Amino acid sequence: MPTPPVLLSASDGVVSWHATRAELDRDLFAKLQRSKGARKTVTLRRVSNLVSAIPTAAIIR
Repeated sequence: MPTPPVLLSASDGVVSWHATRAELDRDLFAKLQRSKGARKTVTLRRVSNLVSAIPTAAIIR
C-alpha cells in the first residue's frame, strides 16, 4: 500500500515545510508520526483556493 508524502512536520515547536504551496491546495490529513493507520488523525477539507488565500511570506521554506 502506498504511503502519502510528508508535506509538513513539527518537532519541539519547530515546523518544517516539505511541500510547495500548490501541493497543500487539496484535502489533507494530519497525524502523529509514530501513530499507525487512521488512529488519532485530523482531516482538513479544502474549502477555497489556498494558493491565493495565503500570502507568500506565510509559507516558510
